[in-house]
Amino acid sequence: MMSTRRSAGLPYLVVALLKAETTNFRDRRIFNLLPTTMARLIQIAKSDRTTAHRQNEFRNQVHALNIIRAVMRDKALIE
Repeated sequence: MMSTRRSAGLPYLVVALLKAETTNFRDRRIFNLLPTTMARLIQIAKSDRTTAHRQNEFRNQVHALNIIRAVMRDKALIE
């Protein structure tokens, strides 16, 4: 059962997009978006900016962490 409380389902949307993007190449799954998406999410999660938009930055970090969590829990993406 999926819980939509954390980030209102946004992590599951990203997981669905990443899973839809996979292609099979000689029985081997190839992910083109996964490495760049994860790199960007980690960059957002690690950001430590002290700007006027601090609260929005914190929300972005929380969303990024929730998306990373959902990706790591999805068996099809981590295999």
